[in-house]
Amino acid sequence: MTDADGLPLLVVCCYTPAYAGDAELLRADLESIGLKHEISGVPCEGSWRANCYHRVWFLLEMLERFGRRHRLIWLDADTRARRYPDLLEHLDCDFAAFWSLGDEGPPEIQGGTMYFQDRLAVRELLRRWGQTRDDPSIRRSQQGLDQIVFQMAVIERTLAVRRLPPTYNCALARTKAMVAPSQRVFEHEHFGSAVHWGI
Repeated sequence: MTDADGLPLLVVCCYTPAYAGDAELLRADLESIGLKHEISGVPCEGSWRANCYHRVWFLLEMLERFGRRHRLIWLDADTRARRYPDLLEHLDCDFAAFWSLGDEGPPEIQGGTMYFQDRLAVRELLRRWGQTRDDPSIRRSQQGLDQIVFQMAVIERTLAVRRLPPTYNCALARTKAMVAPSQRVFEHEHFGSAVHWGI
């Protein structure tokens, strides 16, 4: 299945040894619903945050290898793919994700399911994200480092962004309560917080 430009969807995911069992379940799910995938094991880099930042460079590598021939869907390794993501077939944007429905503060991007087109601005966003790993001015903020950087990059780079419905990122208890199991497309089993993907 392809979009108007003829580019098929490709799920990409990397995982550390602690998530190997989850990754195998995800691989089986994707094969059962007919989604191509590139799922790779990576060594643990010594800390949860270092593992999270590894994903930035993994996504850049996937865009370099597959971006000219595919549109990419990032899924956390703990994802269960329940249904084929028909909505993503027809997206016309650079980036898409689900924003949280928190009662306090601004909505936050949820990083368990993300959609990417191979655009220069998208690659620049990811590079900037990775390079801010040790930025002390951002680390001092009460808000999560990854969340701040990503929000800044989305705004400043003026990407064409679309918000996905909660059916594509069922992770928070509140979100799961809103979406019947039969309607869930991607469901995350071990949710951390916002864009702080744990691997």
